[in-house]
Amino acid sequence: MAFAQVLYLERVRHESILGAGLLLLPLMLSYVVVSYAAARAVRRFGVKATLGTGSLFAAAGALLMITQSPAATSAVLAILMMLCGAGLILPSSTAVAVISVPHADGGMASGTVNLFRQVAGPLGASITVTILTSGLTSRLPSELAEHGTPPAVADRVTRAVSNGAPASTAPAGLRETVAAAIGEAFTASLHLAALITAVGTLTAAAAAVVLIRNRPAHA
Repeated sequence: MAFAQVLYLERVRHESILGAGLLLLPLMLSYVVVSYAAARAVRRFGVKATLGTGSLFAAAGALLMITQSPAATSAVLAILMMLCGAGLILPSSTAVAVISVPHADGGMASGTVNLFRQVAGPLGASITVTILTSGLTSRLPSELAEHGTPPAVADRVTRAVSNGAPASTAPAGLRETVAAAIGEAFTASLHLAALITAVGTLTAAAAAVVLIRNRPAHA
């Protein structure tokens, strides 16, 4: 979802690549800080509480993204909440894997967590981008029609956007209209991706509470 928000900032809020990067840089630092604090949280509250809390933070951030609109400023807060949740989740997931097996299998457990993390990151990003692009192209014709774009022009614009063209390539007199329609269609697709993410993280929070034990397997 952080990658999706980069697209949101560029295509909907019309931030430059540099501007979007500078806006997100402090948020990424929050992930580093929370990850450092997660180790202390695990020692004090246990892996179940830390992992569950992180999942709830991430889910809350995803649910906040559902309220986003092209004119809203909630994107920064939503990303911050998700990154703080991830900062609690990732160290805790490694810790719970290591303490759930005998000492001799600790390296294997840690490596398995990293394997799933490396596979799931690109897979999740691919699924999210697929939802965004397919949703954009399916919703854009109706958004263009609602904004009064002639059908022939709307068809050409939809094909162009499907191939990655920006709104600035639209006819001069319709650029603002096309940009507004793209923003509405993209935001609606972002809402769906955020909802799926929220459901997934809430499921993870429930699993953490029900399935995880705080005591080591070898205790």
